[in-house]
Amino acid sequence: MLRIHRLSEDNAETEAAELLGRHACEAYPDIRQSRQVVLEIFPSVQCYGQKVQDIDLLVLFADYRPKTELSPSKNGTRIHSFCATIEVKGHNPESVQFDGAHCSVIYNEQQHDVSLQSEQQKYSVRNYIERNIRNKRAPWVTNLIWLVRVPMSAIPPVESNILGADFSWSEFVEKVSLLQGRHLSVLATFPSRDYLSKVCDLFSRRIQASKIDRKRMETITKNMLDRSRQQYAAKLGEQLLIFRGRGGTGKTVHLIRIAYQAYDESGLRILLLTYNRALVSDIRRLLTLLGVKDAIGEGGICVKTIHSFMYEWLLALDVIQQGQSDFLSNYDAYKDDALSLLRGGALSQADLERAKARSSRSLTWDLVLIDESQDWPSNERDLLYHLYGHRKA
Repeated sequence: MLRIHRLSEDNAETEAAELLGRHACEAYPDIRQSRQVVLEIFPSVQCYGQKVQDIDLLVLFADYRPKTELSPSKNGTRIHSFCATIEVKGHNPESVQFDGAHCSVIYNEQQHDVSLQSEQQKYSVRNYIERNIRNKRAPWVTNLIWLVRVPMSAIPPVESNILGADFSWSEFVEKVSLLQGRHLSVLATFPSRDYLSKVCDLFSRRIQASKIDRKRMETITKNMLDRSRQQYAAKLGEQLLIFRGRGGTGKTVHLIRIAYQAYDESGLRILLLTYNRALVSDIRRLLTLLGVKDAIGEGGICVKTIHSFMYEWLLALDVIQQGQSDFLSNYDAYKDDALSLLRGGALSQADLERAKARSSRSLTWDLVLIDESQDWPSNERDLLYHLYGHRKA
């Protein structure tokens, strides 16, 4: 049985899912009618509540035929079942960089770490399964990268999790076996059909838009930026812009609409910062319903609280350590420490660029939009200017 759980008919992830399904059909000509060989492909998966929420492709495979009929990999491992995430990248070969088995892409002249994004995806899927399926340990998840415009011949000849444009199903399975089943006689992630069915049911659920959701989505997608008539529209991304108004006049909605149009028309990576935690969850839900991604090396919209964002930067600048227990109690002091390092030259622009390259998904943005900026303390404002300049905010 082959099923592709389409969320949309016309996006890159669905096209990649269809192509992977065709590769499987070449290896298993009867897979569409088979009850023994099962392939479930989920494009554009959302792992809500996880650090990395967007998964381009989630692949669940199981072969319930007798052991002697299971396909063997080159190392002798028989492939019974596996679970894999695939980060799909459509960048041209000249925009892809390799450092051994490590892969990065160039987007808007910035380097983005695809290998780190891929690594984090497998933990998102594992954690999401454990949180949502009672009394079930998460399966082993193999994470892969698929460069759909880079031929296999251009992939570095080292052991890696990277697939080129022209891979076959057998090469796909070899990668899974290499990464997961090297020392196993049988690779069996889903020993029972019931376990596989529960995982499929979890990822088959789609959040449904209510009437209120649809009305709010229409508001967000309404064209805001008329560059021929609005002076500020032409200056977006070129200088600091401030929108003023009394409480309740729609400034936050205005920001969200600007973010959506800049993403939809120009493919920009946009960050919206706020102190309001409830607003973060609310906007994330609406963006998910709209099909907006927070992807690596592509356009996207991300919504964060200022505290979580500053934590990421202070960590990247080595001002604090991972899991700093006194972060909130000494928050102002840590911000002042970072400013002193920047103003004194101990941290240079090159240091900032290296930090962005190491954590590109969290720190590299084309536009930074700030909700209720009048309430921000001066050290947060000054840090943002040092980190991004006045043109992006």
